[in-house]
Amino acid sequence: MTEGQIERLAELVFQKILAKQEEWENQFYVKADRDFLIAEIVKLNIFKIEAVESEDYERASEIQKEINRLRESLNNQKLE
Repeated sequence: MTEGQIERLAELVFQKILAKQEEWENQFYVKADRDFLIAEIVKLNIFKIEAVESEDYERASEIQKEINRLRESLNNQKLE
């Protein structure tokens, strides 16, 4: 192999490694986003229960709207 061919091969390998690293990072961020959305939904459900127990139904309704929005975001991530 010539020096040029070795350099070209090294460049191709390097590009493959970069592409794989980007793929892994994207998978990590999607999982992190999903984990965040799930944690937010759980937290908001606790707040909604507290609002209902204190008979603040308007607040409970607003919290439920936010829960629904987060669930929709979570479901949309599954489709991608």
